[in-house]
Amino acid sequence: MNTTNLSNQNAYDFDLAAFLLSEIYTHMTDDDKTAWDLREAKYLTGDLAQDGIEVDMDDVYDIIAEFIKQDAEA
Repeated sequence: MNTTNLSNQNAYDFDLAAFLLSEIYTHMTDDDKTAWDLREAKYLTGDLAQDGIEVDMDDVYDIIAEFIKQDAEA
């Protein structure tokens, strides 16, 4: 996974939705999108934490779920 370490960035400058869209969602397959659930959000949040990116699991879940919903409506 290609991620950005936030240790050198101001947390207020970090746009979680933009990060998830560019670094995670665009690389998800249709199967990944179908399988998206809280468990997957937990795994992703853990992976991000290992890369120094501390984010709320519920936010990650909600943002990616919204991307999936928007794509389905398009």
